[in-house]
Amino acid sequence: MHAPYLFAERVNPTPPEGEGASIRQLIEDFLWPMAQKTIEHNLMNRVRRNPQAPVVPYRILISPLVDNDHSLGFAAVLRTHDQEPFSPANLAKLKAALGELNECLAARVDTTTDCY
Repeated sequence: MHAPYLFAERVNPTPPEGEGASIRQLIEDFLWPMAQKTIEHNLMNRVRRNPQAPVVPYRILISPLVDNDHSLGFAAVLRTHDQEPFSPANLAKLKAALGELNECLAARVDTTTDCY
């Protein structure tokens, strides 16, 4: 989960040694800008950062954390290409879990200062 407006971030499980920087770069340079706009494709089993770039070494399942049409962050699930491709059922489970998470986060809003 990456939610900079909520000062929240969690990568679970801890990435294997040597992959942390790659995942951090993927989050900051690719997934977060995508979540700030519109996530056109929530399920990406094979994706490139741009047409000339190599294939990203992960399958990606992503869904935004949204409050009143404003992206607070996103939750993403990553798999290597050696692992099973994501399916629409996986996306449905992620979105259901995020509904509960959004409710939990909304309960933490500071209504006095309108800060998250």
